[in-house]
Amino acid sequence: MRRKHFIACLFALIAALTGRTAVATEPLLISYIEKPPYYYTDTQGAPKGFLIERIRQVMAEIRVDIRLEPRPPNRALQELKVGSEPQCSLGWFRTTERESFAHFTLPLYFDRPLIAVAVPQRASELRKNGGLAALLALPGVRVGAVAGYSYGDAVDRQLAAVGEQVDRAPSPASNLAKLIAGRFDFALINSEELDHLMAQSPDLGARIVRLELPDVPPGKARHLMCSRNVDAGLIERLDQAITRLRFDRGR
Repeated sequence: MRRKHFIACLFALIAALTGRTAVATEPLLISYIEKPPYYYTDTQGAPKGFLIERIRQVMAEIRVDIRLEPRPPNRALQELKVGSEPQCSLGWFRTTERESFAHFTLPLYFDRPLIAVAVPQRASELRKNGGLAALLALPGVRVGAVAGYSYGDAVDRQLAAVGEQVDRAPSPASNLAKLIAGRFDFALINSEELDHLMAQSPDLGARIVRLELPDVPPGKARHLMCSRNVDAGLIERLDQAITRLRFDRGR
């Protein structure tokens, strides 16, 4: 009896020191969309990307097992709304609408500023017009964006106001392909995504020109967004880990 009591106490002590319980739990589902270089599935079917590595560091810090699964953007959002199981999704902007059905952690990363790109033949003319608001006000202008993505509340409102002028593509790569094919006048893209695409296709640099958007707010924070049935205590532990790892202080 003493031996059994000793073993039980030992397991209890280990659980207290490591933050784990002796009861096995299912790994927390964390979905991600295909958005290289932030998060994506490589040719071997494995999750990759610099934010994938960050969330792995955070979860290792609090000793929580996870399973990473890709999702289309709309499905990821719907699953969080329904909340059939506790789950999170990686790298989302915090918006008023999303706060109505989800919890957000502290930021995991801050984007570089949103930019526009155009083909060289149009770049000089478009650059004269300054920021995004002026570009969208041009008669007959069309802009390329990615379906299912938020560019932050301010830019989302501007795009919604000119809805018929926005051409939505399924991915940043297809957005650029449509731009080069002449489907619209300029495209919106994150600097990180553009750098990644240009690294994959070096000739892309000769086919497009970057346009700065001085009236667009600074790069938005990307968070882990979790369903409402994720325990509030876990969200607090995640925030503490993010702070310890200094991910909430910038890039």
